[in-house]
Amino acid sequence: MADGGFSVEGQENIQEILSKQLYLCQCIAALMLVRTGGNFVVKLFDVFTQFSVSLIYIMYRCFEKVSIHKPVTSRPANSERYLVCKWKKSGTESVEQHLFSVNSMLWR
Repeated sequence: MADGGFSVEGQENIQEILSKQLYLCQCIAALMLVRTGGNFVVKLFDVFTQFSVSLIYIMYRCFEKVSIHKPVTSRPANSERYLVCKWKKSGTESVEQHLFSVNSMLWR
């Protein structure tokens, strides 16, 4: 379970953009640490940008099943949702390396 976050008070409308590297690093950690057949859950907020959609697609390619859930206990005005990735596939090393290179580009 990854539940990273930081204050975006006053910048809620760009929270997704501000959080993209956090999302990326949480997914990299999952691919490196979750064993084949394992599961991973990560908290996201809005998923409107191409970056977020692409990251979800990459996780979809690395796990047998991927779904997005909004808990019923979550306030409707809150944009939090959870990406649930089930049954990690084997052979994700090349994806991990690609995501590492994307992370390096974001630091420039």
